Amino acid sequence: MNESINYPFKSKYKYIKDTGIKTEPYIKDYQLKTVKKLSKPDFSFEPYAYEMDIMFALNKAYLVLINVNTKYLIVEPIDYKSEYYVIKVIDKLVNKRNIRIETIKCDGEKAFISNAFKSYCNGEEQRYQLDKHTIKFKAPNKIKLIIDDSPFTNAHKCVDAVIRTLRNAFGQSQQRMTNNVLMQQMVEWYNNTPHSSLRLLNPLYTSFDE
Repeated sequence: MNESINYPFKSKYKYIKDTGIKTEPYIKDYQLKTVKKLSKPDFSFEPYAYEMDIMFALNKAYLVLINVNTKYLIVEPIDYKSEYYVIKVIDKLVNKRNIRIETIKCDGEKAFISNAFKSYCNGEEQRYQLDKHTIKFKAPNKIKLIIDDSPFTNAHKCVDAVIRTLRNAFGQSQQRMTNNVLMQQMVEWYNNTPHSSLRLLNPLYTSFDE
């Protein structure tokens, strides 16, 4: 039987009114930093800049990217948090889905600071031997990689905030978060929900990065 989810993006007041549940309905993620309520919205002077991080749900991992200016969200499942799977996803986005990525901001995750990923972002071809087949990855253009792994900065608040939003949207069910069909439905809803900071319907079509 196919699983389904209800439209989740509602205020805490609306959640309590609809369900009658007054307790916190969310699973806490202690890896996420608290976003200050009065902090200024993020804006990048570098066009096509994305923040990137890895989100976990039980035994499932997702690579999460969000455009800093337009808030366009991409969530892709990865089999393991190694540089191979990160490069594979980025390569699919830029070469097959034709998503323009010129800057990636991320933390000090081992896969992100690996020499292979740095070389890929620098425009160098990466080769992997799998089952007697050689797999090649090469970005169509150089990608500027900005790594900030300081625990004292809030350098990646866009991706931290959207991961928190996704967790809140799924509520107490981490099991449902592992269902990529439901995850992509959630991403589609997110990308077609007006963002209060932008007042835009679909972040993909904004002219901020034009």
